[in-house]
Amino acid sequence: MSIKIVIKDKNLMVKEHKVVERYYECVIDYGDWIFIEESQKNVKFETENEDLLLLFSSDDTIVLKSLLKRLKENPNENIPAQFSDMGLINQLSTKLEFVKNDLFDEEYFIKDIDKLNSLLNGKSQEKVTASVLNKSVKFQYEKQETLEVENETFEVYKEGDFTIYLRT
Repeated sequence: MSIKIVIKDKNLMVKEHKVVERYYECVIDYGDWIFIEESQKNVKFETENEDLLLLFSSDDTIVLKSLLKRLKENPNENIPAQFSDMGLINQLSTKLEFVKNDLFDEEYFIKDIDKLNSLLNGKSQEKVTASVLNKSVKFQYEKQETLEVENETFEVYKEGDFTIYLRT
Protein backbone atom coordinates (compact mmCIF):
# COMPACT_ATOMS: atom_id res chain seq x y z
CA MET A 1 0.00 0.00 0.00
CA SER A 2 1.25 3.49 -0.76
CA ILE A 3 0.27 6.54 1.25
CA LYS A 4 0.27 10.00 -0.27
CA ILE A 5 1.50 12.96 1.79
CA VAL A 6 1.27 16.54 0.57
CA ILE A 7 3.25 19.22 2.41
CA LYS A 8 2.71 22.90 1.68
CA ASP A 9 5.26 25.15 3.39
CA LYS A 10 4.69 28.73 4.61
CA ASN A 11 5.94 30.00 1.22
CA LEU A 12 3.18 27.94 -0.48
CA MET A 13 5.69 25.55 -2.06
CA VAL A 14 4.06 22.13 -2.43
CA LYS A 15 5.89 18.81 -2.12
CA GLU A 16 4.16 15.49 -2.70
CA HIS A 17 5.51 12.30 -1.18
CA LYS A 18 4.26 8.88 -2.16
CA VAL A 19 5.27 6.59 0.68
CA VAL A 20 5.91 3.03 -0.45
CA GLU A 21 8.31 2.00 2.33
CA ARG A 22 7.10 0.48 5.59
CA TYR A 23 8.88 3.21 7.60
CA TYR A 24 9.12 6.79 6.37
CA GLU A 25 10.41 9.94 8.07
CA CYS A 26 9.54 13.47 7.10
CA VAL A 27 10.91 16.65 8.73
CA ILE A 28 8.22 19.23 9.51
CA ASP A 29 9.09 22.93 9.48
CA TYR A 30 7.31 25.87 11.10
CA GLY A 31 4.15 26.76 9.15
CA ASP A 32 3.91 23.49 7.19
CA TRP A 33 0.49 22.18 6.25
CA ILE A 34 0.60 18.38 6.09
CA PHE A 35 -2.16 16.45 4.33
CA ILE A 36 -2.28 12.68 4.73
CA GLU A 37 -4.43 10.95 2.12
CA GLU A 38 -6.00 8.61 4.65
CA SER A 39 -8.86 8.82 7.11
CA GLN A 40 -7.78 9.74 10.66
CA LYS A 41 -9.85 6.89 12.07
CA ASN A 42 -7.52 4.41 10.30
CA VAL A 43 -4.44 5.83 12.04
CA LYS A 44 -3.06 5.34 15.54
CA PHE A 45 -0.89 8.05 17.07
CA GLU A 46 2.23 7.72 19.19
CA THR A 47 4.80 10.28 20.27
CA GLU A 48 8.53 10.01 20.52
CA ASN A 49 10.33 13.10 21.82
CA GLU A 50 9.08 15.94 19.55
CA ASP A 51 7.99 13.55 16.77
CA LEU A 52 4.56 12.16 15.93
CA LEU A 53 4.35 8.58 14.70
CA LEU A 54 1.41 7.68 12.49
CA LEU A 55 0.75 3.94 12.64
CA PHE A 56 -1.42 2.63 9.83
CA SER A 57 -3.45 -0.58 9.80
CA SER A 58 -1.22 -1.80 6.95
CA ASP A 59 1.73 -1.82 9.43
CA ASP A 60 3.22 1.23 7.72
CA THR A 61 4.71 3.96 9.93
CA ILE A 62 5.20 7.61 9.05
CA VAL A 63 7.24 9.75 11.43
CA LEU A 64 6.55 13.48 11.31
CA LYS A 65 9.77 14.85 12.81
CA SER A 66 9.39 17.92 15.09
CA LEU A 67 5.60 18.09 14.60
CA LEU A 68 4.83 18.25 18.34
CA LYS A 69 7.23 21.15 18.77
CA ARG A 70 5.68 22.97 15.79
CA LEU A 71 2.11 22.49 17.09
CA LYS A 72 3.16 23.91 20.47
CA GLU A 73 4.65 26.95 18.68
CA ASN A 74 1.45 27.73 16.75
CA PRO A 75 -0.05 31.17 17.42
CA ASN A 76 -2.92 30.91 19.89
CA GLU A 77 -6.20 32.73 20.39
CA ASN A 78 -4.67 35.31 22.79
CA ILE A 79 -3.07 37.49 20.12
CA PRO A 80 -3.65 41.26 20.52
CA ALA A 81 -6.27 42.64 18.10
CA GLN A 82 -3.79 44.75 16.15
CA PHE A 83 -1.84 41.57 15.28
CA SER A 84 -4.78 39.26 14.67
CA ASP A 85 -4.65 38.98 10.88
CA MET A 86 -6.17 35.47 10.64
CA GLY A 87 -4.85 34.94 7.11
CA LEU A 88 -1.30 35.47 8.29
CA ILE A 89 -1.85 33.43 11.46
CA ASN A 90 -3.28 30.53 9.46
CA GLN A 91 -0.39 30.72 7.01
CA LEU A 92 2.18 30.54 9.82
CA SER A 93 0.39 27.76 11.73
CA THR A 94 1.52 24.17 11.36
CA LYS A 95 -1.44 21.90 10.55
CA LEU A 96 -2.05 18.19 10.06
CA GLU A 97 -5.05 17.16 8.00
CA PHE A 98 -6.55 13.83 6.99
CA VAL A 99 -9.24 12.81 4.52
CA LYS A 100 -12.63 13.86 5.87
CA ASN A 101 -14.97 10.91 6.61
CA ASP A 102 -18.24 12.80 6.29
CA LEU A 103 -19.79 16.23 6.58
CA PHE A 104 -19.71 16.16 10.40
CA ASP A 105 -16.18 14.80 10.84
CA GLU A 106 -14.27 17.29 13.02
CA GLU A 107 -11.41 14.93 13.90
CA TYR A 108 -9.75 15.17 10.50
CA PHE A 109 -7.96 18.48 11.20
CA ILE A 110 -5.28 19.04 13.88
CA LYS A 111 -3.78 22.48 14.38
CA ASP A 112 -3.03 22.60 18.09
CA ILE A 113 -1.44 20.41 20.72
CA ASP A 114 -4.67 20.07 22.74
CA LYS A 115 -6.49 18.44 19.82
CA LEU A 116 -3.56 16.07 19.30
CA ASN A 117 -3.44 15.21 23.00
CA SER A 118 -7.11 14.25 22.94
CA LEU A 119 -6.39 11.88 20.03
CA LEU A 120 -3.31 10.48 21.78
CA ASN A 121 -5.39 9.70 24.87
CA GLY A 122 -7.57 7.45 22.73
CA LYS A 123 -11.21 6.53 22.66
CA SER A 124 -11.64 6.91 26.43
CA GLN A 125 -11.75 10.68 25.90
CA GLU A 126 -15.23 11.98 25.05
CA LYS A 127 -16.82 15.39 24.88
CA VAL A 128 -19.57 16.01 27.42
CA THR A 129 -21.70 18.99 28.29
CA ALA A 130 -22.59 19.22 31.98
CA SER A 131 -25.18 21.61 33.32
CA VAL A 132 -23.78 23.46 36.33
CA LEU A 133 -26.03 26.16 37.79
CA ASN A 134 -27.80 26.46 34.43
CA LYS A 135 -24.55 27.07 32.57
CA SER A 136 -23.21 24.63 30.00
CA VAL A 137 -19.61 23.59 30.51
CA LYS A 138 -17.72 21.53 27.94
CA PHE A 139 -14.86 19.40 29.18
CA GLN A 140 -12.73 16.44 28.17
CA TYR A 141 -13.11 13.58 30.57
CA GLU A 142 -12.12 10.03 31.13
CA LYS A 143 -14.73 7.88 32.81
CA GLN A 144 -13.22 6.27 35.89
CA GLU A 145 -16.11 4.41 37.48
CA THR A 146 -19.81 4.31 38.31
CA LEU A 147 -20.85 4.77 41.96
CA GLU A 148 -24.08 3.86 43.73
CA VAL A 149 -24.86 6.09 46.73
CA GLU A 150 -28.17 5.79 48.56
CA ASN A 151 -30.07 4.41 45.55
CA GLU A 152 -28.62 7.02 43.16
CA THR A 153 -26.09 6.32 40.44
CA PHE A 154 -23.19 8.66 39.69
CA GLU A 155 -20.65 8.46 36.89
CA VAL A 156 -17.18 9.60 37.96
CA TYR A 157 -15.01 11.44 35.43
CA LYS A 158 -11.50 12.82 35.81
CA GLU A 159 -9.56 15.49 34.01
CA GLY A 160 -6.15 15.90 35.62
CA ASP A 161 -6.72 16.66 39.31
CA PHE A 162 -10.35 17.62 38.67
CA THR A 163 -13.09 15.06 39.46
CA ILE A 164 -16.68 15.37 38.28
CA TYR A 165 -19.65 13.37 39.59
CA LEU A 166 -22.67 13.26 37.27
CA ARG A 167 -25.97 11.81 38.47
CA THR A 168 -27.38 9.40 35.89
